[in-house]
Amino acid sequence: MDVLLGKGAFGEVFKCWFKGTEGKEQVFALKILNKDLANIDAQMLKNEFEITINATHPNIIRTFDLFQDAEFFYVV
Repeated sequence: MDVLLGKGAFGEVFKCWFKGTEGKEQVFALKILNKDLANIDAQMLKNEFEITINATHPNIIRTFDLFQDAEFFYVV
């Protein structure tokens, strides 16, 4: 995970892929949101992204996973 795709006020977006595939298979975007800067409620964020995890529409970007640690939210 070393390709920065974009940076904003609350975090950064990186190009990523499954470990060991070197990006030769599926490529994803990993959004890393700083909890302190974003001031986001964890449950609200989870509810928001559950919609896009379950959505299948050509005009909606699909979310594959959402997880967190003490400092950041991670959205794949």
